[in-house]
Amino acid sequence: MRSWANRLCVLLTWCACMNAVADSWRDRETPVPSFKQALLNMTKEQVKAKLGPPDDSSEISWDYRNVKLRDADSGKTYQRVTIWFQESNNTRVSSFSFLAARMDGDQPKNANRSKRVSVPQFKQLFTGKSKAEVKAFYGPPDDSSEISWDYGGMNVYDPDSEKTYRKVTFWFQDADNTRASSFSFLKPD
Repeated sequence: MRSWANRLCVLLTWCACMNAVADSWRDRETPVPSFKQALLNMTKEQVKAKLGPPDDSSEISWDYRNVKLRDADSGKTYQRVTIWFQESNNTRVSSFSFLAARMDGDQPKNANRSKRVSVPQFKQLFTGKSKAEVKAFYGPPDDSSEISWDYGGMNVYDPDSEKTYRKVTFWFQDADNTRASSFSFLKPD
């Protein structure tokens, strides 16, 4: 009997701790990388134990609102996260979407963004540059992930198509995702 009572006590203590953890994830500001690292590859049951039941759900995604997830690179705090379950028959966490961002204070747009530069010049200037170098030149990105940074308000001209692009995505897929390896040019005039 005694071992059964001990097991029950341990189980009840564990349940109380899981509820406290679920509450704390929503109550405190958490860095985006820590959040990703803690949940990546978890099962749906493990996520529910850690975060509690989702505010909205589908077979492949769960939404949580009223969270505080801080992205130091962009200076944004996200208030909503979608957790995608697209591995192991839609039962394991595979990726995240961070939504409902608010900026930490008003940040003026960097004047370098509006300077006209051609696509070949742009590629020559920024291929191989570190995240720190890009941030020093253009300021914090408008949106970011581990492997990409988005900048709006740009003025990048493609002489071949004669289009001017207003949005550029830097892809950081060299040197442990720290150096610019390619670019996407979006929103042409």
